[in-house]
Amino acid sequence: MLFDTVTIVGVGLIGGSLGLALKAKNAARRIIGVGHRESSMKRALERGAVDETSLNIEEAVGDSDWVILAASVRLIPDHAALAAGGMKPGAILSDVGSTKEGICAELARHGHNGLPVVGMHPLAGSEQRGIEAARASLFESTTCILTPGEGSTDEAVSKVTRAWEAIGATIVVLTPEDHDRLLAGASHLPHVIAGVLLNSLTEDCLSYGGTGLRDTTRIASGNPDLWRDICAANRRHILDAIERFQNEVEVFRQALAAEDDERVRDLLNAAKQRRDNLPAARLRNRE
Repeated sequence: MLFDTVTIVGVGLIGGSLGLALKAKNAARRIIGVGHRESSMKRALERGAVDETSLNIEEAVGDSDWVILAASVRLIPDHAALAAGGMKPGAILSDVGSTKEGICAELARHGHNGLPVVGMHPLAGSEQRGIEAARASLFESTTCILTPGEGSTDEAVSKVTRAWEAIGATIVVLTPEDHDRLLAGASHLPHVIAGVLLNSLTEDCLSYGGTGLRDTTRIASGNPDLWRDICAANRRHILDAIERFQNEVEVFRQALAAEDDERVRDLLNAAKQRRDNLPAARLRNRE
């Protein structure tokens, strides 16, 4: 048993799946779920994702060895301030936000009283949301990025690492800035492109969309509020990624306009090779 008591603030898809997975692998004896609606907390109990529930962050963290902030990136800083004030010395403070620079800077402000801070981003998820979509197997064969804070400890990082490995994830450690730069291209830009692609199509085009359009735009069904917050939090890096994408679109447009069909083929073939060489496990990840 790695942790006696874990508190998860935000028991939706990620938080709920974490609760289910930690319990299934006996990585935590007791899990407390925190939310702002009685109905969702009741459902988390019924799903078995948590053992107890609370509507009050400060009251739910006092006995915890690991506090995981799993709400939207917009809410995590406020939740961190509330949690840090009630946590015991030595308890680990973590988040599972999809952006890291701003969040880690905010969490670092609360890394006092002996609280090691370990930022986390599991590269798993779905366009679905809520405790109803949670499942214990969500993190199997996925990657979890850790961004330890300056006040963290080797022991804290080791315990968090072992917990994620127990539920099936492989750990990668990055700085917050490298995380946001890399994820802007690997995760955030694809979501932007899926949305822009759909918005660019006429209604009669949509009537003829097949599996290609469906597969290419699946992630556009994600929660717009959540993705608005991600775009705002990682604005600088996403803008850089969009610029690189626009440059590639222009290269393709010029080849097509010049009737340089071999160049068109070369560009498509380069993309095919990169797609075919993606690790199979990474293709199963969902952000």
